[in-house]
Amino acid sequence: MMTPYEKFLSLKKPEQYLKEGVTLKQLEEKATLMTDNEAARQLQLARETLFKSVYERPAEHR
Repeated sequence: MMTPYEKFLSLKKPEQYLKEGVTLKQLEEKATLMTDNEAARQLQLARETLFKSVYERPAEHR
């Protein structure tokens, strides 16, 4: 199974989809800053934070 980053790189000319000023080299550097397991852990923490913020709001704001 490919990671989203690997899938992105498999596209024809992936650099065309990057925001102006962002390079594939910069993306590679960012992608290698953490392991897949660490990225998954951070994603899970972000999801938990998001769901807590949604479900802990008073009913009138939902």
